[in-house]
Amino acid sequence: MLRDIEMKLPDGCEACANSEICPNIKDEFSEKIEPSIRNFDIYIIATPTYSDNVTPLTKIFWDRIVSWCNEEKMYLRGKRLAVIAHGMEEAKYLNSVVGWVKGVCRWEEATFGGALVFTSDSKVGTKTAEDPKVKAFVETLLVVSTGFNNIS
Repeated sequence: MLRDIEMKLPDGCEACANSEICPNIKDEFSEKIEPSIRNFDIYIIATPTYSDNVTPLTKIFWDRIVSWCNEEKMYLRGKRLAVIAHGMEEAKYLNSVVGWVKGVCRWEEATFGGALVFTSDSKVGTKTAEDPKVKAFVETLLVVSTGFNNIS
């Protein structure tokens, strides 16, 4: 849950181009979270919509980890990125979120793993990883990515 993590805005200094983590931003995210998320094969963004796009916190998260200014540090290259987007509007309006994730894939040379979009209540916690649609989407993504059928 991004709202539970101290995560400052990127400042555009591009110092991160020459280091693993931006030396100019000190917060919980850079000290505890960012170093541990670079070695996954699959990334799944789960986000409600916010003005027909990802939430501001989701955007800040990706701005902090993508390699905007150093091609040698594109750690998402060749990895799979998928999205689960939900909101109160009709599913067709959630396509801008999917388009944004596809854009991240293009910039980072990642593979787009797919999208699950659905309408939901506006209250936090109304959808969880145990929701049958979410669970089936994640399991399918893992099977496609790993080739294993028995994932638990």
